[in-house]
Amino acid sequence: MSPRMRTHSWVGISGKAYSFEVYPSDLKFNPVSGVYLLCGETPEGQIEAFFAGETQSFHDCLNGNAVHEGFSLVALLQCEDPIERHRIQNDLRQVFDEKTKL
Repeated sequence: MSPRMRTHSWVGISGKAYSFEVYPSDLKFNPVSGVYLLCGETPEGQIEAFFAGETQSFHDCLNGNAVHEGFSLVALLQCEDPIERHRIQNDLRQVFDEKTKL
C-alpha cells in the first residue's frame, strides 16, 4: 500500500467522529484489520461514503473488489479488536442507512 491519499472524518449516529485514511481503490492493501468505507468523489472534490464494512484483513477483503464494485476510493481505519470494529461499523452504517431513506 502506498502513502495515504488524505484523511477524512465521518461522524457516526452516536455523534462520535472517526478519522479514516483515504486511498484510491485500485491499490493493493495490506493484511491489516479494521473498518473500511467504500467511497466516491463528487465533482466538487468532496468524499462521499456509501458503505461501511469491517474485516480481519483489508488484503483479503478489498484487493480488487472495491474497483469492481465501482468505488474510486476506500477509507480505512485500523482496528484490531473485532468487537470495536463491529461497533464502529454499526455506528457509521446507521448514518449511511438514514441518508439512503431520504
